[in-house]
Amino acid sequence: MIKKYQAFTYTFISAVVLSVLLTGYFYKTDFTVVDVINVTFMVGMIYLVVGTSLFLIQQGSFDGITYSFKRFFRRSSSYGDMLREVTPEEEEESYLPKQRSFRLTYPLMVTGIIFFSLTVIAGFLI
Repeated sequence: MIKKYQAFTYTFISAVVLSVLLTGYFYKTDFTVVDVINVTFMVGMIYLVVGTSLFLIQQGSFDGITYSFKRFFRRSSSYGDMLREVTPEEEEESYLPKQRSFRLTYPLMVTGIIFFSLTVIAGFLI
């Protein structure tokens, strides 16, 4: 059970540290609560975008598109014509989606959603 939440804990702690470091880097002299909220929002959005991109790749959303492009370019190139002349009975390879699994997909998405939600709530309270 500890292993299940370990990736989330590390991801969340890294997001907090990144927010603090970026706030200190961008606002060297003095910064307000609004500055911290802005930087935390940006870190949360980066985590959410990366997590969502990994989720889309993991689910195979782009496999059909890449297969279609490969098939189109194979049919429209002279190399593909030569291959069909040599082996006319051999049909193109079938579309088989690849199984991918990324360990940080859900921790990145959850951390991004938490940071996004907290900064939106904090923004309305200020």
